[in-house]
Amino acid sequence: MFQYPQSGTTTLAQWCDMHEELIRSRPLKPRTINDRLNNLRHLRNALGSRLLCHITPRDLELLINTITRSGRPFTARRVYIEANELFNAAVYCRLIPNNPLSPIKMPTPRPARARLSLQHFLKIREVAESMTRPWFASCLNLALVTGQRRADVAAMAPTQVFANHLHVIQQKCGARVAIPLELKLDAIGISVRESIDRCLEIRPGSRTFVARRDGQPYVTAMLTHTFAACRDKAFPRQTWRSPPTFHEIRSLSERLYRSQGINTQILLGHKHARMTDLYNDERDLEGDAFKYVSL
Repeated sequence: MFQYPQSGTTTLAQWCDMHEELIRSRPLKPRTINDRLNNLRHLRNALGSRLLCHITPRDLELLINTITRSGRPFTARRVYIEANELFNAAVYCRLIPNNPLSPIKMPTPRPARARLSLQHFLKIREVAESMTRPWFASCLNLALVTGQRRADVAAMAPTQVFANHLHVIQQKCGARVAIPLELKLDAIGISVRESIDRCLEIRPGSRTFVARRDGQPYVTAMLTHTFAACRDKAFPRQTWRSPPTFHEIRSLSERLYRSQGINTQILLGHKHARMTDLYNDERDLEGDAFKYVSL
């Protein structure tokens, strides 16, 4: 246990230690804890030796701007949010009179990654097929008709199919989504069942739908690299300022299904509609219950 800090003698590193104890004591998921500890690491590395009472708005502005200029605007935003909570707690404990972050505006990064259109998708899939990578063409279809994240697509397995639904427990947030096998994406004329069947034709007996020749699942990085290779062969680099990644298939899926009248908030596993709306830019379940997508 740490001794309660004293005003005027506490360094930022010491206060970060106290804040870390608080984070670890909360009922947070391991990934969330790790992300927040990474935010603290930025603060420790830059200003850890400074007395808490001597840290100025200018110090924090320089830190946030440095992270932003390094090409990590979303990290800068997360560090800002963590620092704000940390300094507010210090004010509450009377270690400092005011929050030095208060005069600094929170970063509002804009997504730099280009959106993926249906025409782009079809061309990239065509390239995948021409490069004798039918497994990846099928993977692209599976990602588009299910609307799930890269890691969840890579992990999809026959054991998740029962009661005429594909049951997905999303790795990022734990949302449980049951997708009917008969759900069909009209834009490409393929259903979830047909997409799964095609994957199993290519890799019969594999542990997952997207699998290597030996039946073992691909690591997610392979999906990222293969998508980039097919994309760059399909389109010149200057087509996009910041080329779309595999993840943009999820946004395309949302936009296509929304126009088809499907409840995309349930399909994508979003708790709040505003998050789904972000994907359309050109749980609340308890326990182990699945949220079912309606046709």
